[in-house]
Amino acid sequence: MVASSVELSTLKHNFTTNLAKPALDFTPNFAVLHLTQGCKRSELAGLEAGRKIEDIITGAAWSGASSFKLKAGAKADDFEYGYSQTALFGTFFATYAGEKPALGSISVELGLDATTLPDGSTTHRPWSAPDALAREKRAADGTITCPQQDHPNLVFPLTMINKNPDFKGSNAIKNYLHSVKYVLSFHALLCERKKTGHDLEPIAGLRWATTWNFSLKYRQGKPTIVQNASSRSFDTIVSGPSLNTDEALALPKISGPLFNPEVNARLKQAFRDDTSTLKRYDSTWFLSIPKDFFT
Repeated sequence: MVASSVELSTLKHNFTTNLAKPALDFTPNFAVLHLTQGCKRSELAGLEAGRKIEDIITGAAWSGASSFKLKAGAKADDFEYGYSQTALFGTFFATYAGEKPALGSISVELGLDATTLPDGSTTHRPWSAPDALAREKRAADGTITCPQQDHPNLVFPLTMINKNPDFKGSNAIKNYLHSVKYVLSFHALLCERKKTGHDLEPIAGLRWATTWNFSLKYRQGKPTIVQNASSRSFDTIVSGPSLNTDEALALPKISGPLFNPEVNARLKQAFRDDTSTLKRYDSTWFLSIPKDFFT
């Protein structure tokens, strides 16, 4: 159901999405998944010195805005407008392997497959923008403009120590990233909310998705991408968007887990907790590891 205060004939959208392309970059200790546009790739090495990824990925991979006017008689001061977003965590699965079969392999998951969460600002939920000034702009002629942008990314270890019991606690059993698949689907939603309430009324929606899917080999100890099956898609933005059951439950939440903090918490659990059930340690190579993986 479209918000009744918006005059749909005035609704306009202007988004630039073609520059967002899934990419995998490396530092000596980290693998970085991102969408190229807005990432200072030459500065990723700063992660080794403790820089945060949000200081390096400072621009939007895709961005734009929607603008509209209200119907005659609608009181603009009674409403808030802006973008909110839901995120469907499709999957994360990474494999690691030693320099030779006898040094084992590791698989890592995050345990969030098929989970839909609100994906917005931690300080201004349920909106995507960090504050009201960034969320909506009102012109003298009554036009309301709401921007939206995003740049999902993930930083995780390039190598791991294999803790399989057969290796008797040795810290010398290093395994190297062999493959990673990370799938996300989003629904960016232009919404109206009464200032006296909490319910969000979707006006328009843009579905988009990205898949990072890479396989690696190592030559002289350095990672080389040998297969890139990554993709990204942006559907046409539609008025009166339909939400599935999980999206309808996630969209208006003003408390509980948010997408980014939840993913970061699972990353720490999976990669830092040696006893985590999100990891599997094997004493030999998985069948998927090619014979020339490390030369």
